[in-house]
Amino acid sequence: MTHNYKKNKDKQIQNRFDEPGTYQINAEIETENQETIQENIEIEIQESESGEIEAEQEPELTLNKPSETQTYSDGSIEFEFEVENGVQGSEYQIIIDESSEIARMLPEEGENQITEEITLSTGEYETYIQLNQNGETYKSETITLDVEEQIEQPEFTLDSPNDGETIETFDEETDVEFEFTVEDRAWAEEAKIKIEQTQNQNTRLISSDQKYIEDFNLESSEEGISYDWIVTLKHEDSQVSSEKSFNLIKESPQFSIFEQSEEVRENGYEVDFYLEFEADSTSEITAYYIDDQGQEEMMSSEYIDEDSSEFEFSHFFDSEGEYSWYILVEDLESGEVIKESDTSSFEITEEDDGDTIGGGDS
Repeated sequence: MTHNYKKNKDKQIQNRFDEPGTYQINAEIETENQETIQENIEIEIQESESGEIEAEQEPELTLNKPSETQTYSDGSIEFEFEVENGVQGSEYQIIIDESSEIARMLPEEGENQITEEITLSTGEYETYIQLNQNGETYKSETITLDVEEQIEQPEFTLDSPNDGETIETFDEETDVEFEFTVEDRAWAEEAKIKIEQTQNQNTRLISSDQKYIEDFNLESSEEGISYDWIVTLKHEDSQVSSEKSFNLIKESPQFSIFEQSEEVRENGYEVDFYLEFEADSTSEITAYYIDDQGQEEMMSSEYIDEDSSEFEFSHFFDSEGEYSWYILVEDLESGEVIKESDTSSFEITEEDDGDTIGGGDS
């Protein structure tokens, strides 16, 4: 079915269609120069579920980004907008100060979500989205876009402790080393490092291409304590921060015994003692004997560390009898007992000719 219309520029023609179907519209348009332009438009009238006849809906354009309430830095700026009731192949344009910066075709029928990027220098711009569809022009809301000169920001890295790292210590309090690097300080003149959950903090002057290290004494526990450390680069009212978290946990020192033995010398009351072990901390190891009267005496003591593996010594006894011995290992920092070994027994006896011999079980 064909309908003929004659209209002037910027005038709208309204018509009621009583039946669904495809219609050809022939329109003669008179321009301001009294010229006549003829346009042929095809529209489709559909019947809704309610039985009412629906004409094709006009497109709607919504500009989501950029925002009029935000200030942007010069360079690449993202434009994000929606087109509803679009016709595939219709041309959309991004208009900036009445100049078309981008012109492309709608990729899909119906709803389109489109993202584009445009590079803008410093200044104030009027911008909107324009759609040319079925011979008509549609526009989104016009916004004012404020673009300022991009300010170079400081570049810095929090090196250690890493985010989520667990630091183990044998002590209830320990010094933790914090390390950060300033690649480019830009406008910043100083850096403040602060440990949340504590009063520990320090501020220092900074330079570019420099690594900085700070030590802070922190508490630990067997359950573990979580800390946040923050580095803030600043100058006057400007500042930028970065943050990482780590855990500090108190581990119990370990001491393992592989061999505990003794040997009574043939010359009488002197006994050689031997201990083979593995340790993971700096400790003090002390050997004790117990005589047959239950009296206890220290025989020998030595400091050990994680590189130590043997403890050897000799002891001279004043009299015959049954003896036992054991070792006690204490943490050098806290004095906490790490290990107490089992006792090992031996005997020193005197024969009829006056010679003293010994024998033991371990």
